[in-house]
Amino acid sequence: MLIQKFFADQSKIFLFLSIVLLLNSCSFKSVSGVAANQLSERGAFVGEAPEWTRRTNLNQSRFPGQTQGYSGSLGGGPRNSLSRNVFERERKTEETFKKSKPKLKPKEASPLDRILELCPRVEEPLNQALVTTEVAARIKLYESITKRCAISADLWTWLGNSYLESGDYLQAKSCAEKAISLDSRNKEASELINKASTRKASKK
Repeated sequence: MLIQKFFADQSKIFLFLSIVLLLNSCSFKSVSGVAANQLSERGAFVGEAPEWTRRTNLNQSRFPGQTQGYSGSLGGGPRNSLSRNVFERERKTEETFKKSKPKLKPKEASPLDRILELCPRVEEPLNQALVTTEVAARIKLYESITKRCAISADLWTWLGNSYLESGDYLQAKSCAEKAISLDSRNKEASELINKASTRKASKK
């Protein structure tokens, strides 16, 4: 009878231990200190309780209210996911702003800039011609400059305007035609031809 009782108690203890280990293996948790103490009190261990029961009790005393085991999620967790979402939203906002931002047209160069870009060495006499109020003296300066920079449509247009101001409509038209031959899109030269033709016709 004693032997049968002994084996029956051992079977119960083994069954209880198996259930505890199975439950803990499913939940990824080690046996709690309370369960370890219960096993020790029921004689589940031969001799002293194993080391892992004392380690469990020690961990629980250091971190009360917490259970051992894995927690959280793989791949960085919610915080990293939130950071990626914020970054993606800011990137899309920046792209939308760039697309909606109006493109500014480049500033068109002035006639003076175009002349000096073609012939930078005529800057000094050109500035002198621009401040000369006497028409005849200005025409003389522009004629000397066109000999040094004959490829500038703007320079021929300015010379033609000076001739128009002096009343020499034929020379004004000739200078304008020279300017158009160099730059067919020169609107000022086209207007100069019309003015010269109109004034020459009205003079008759």
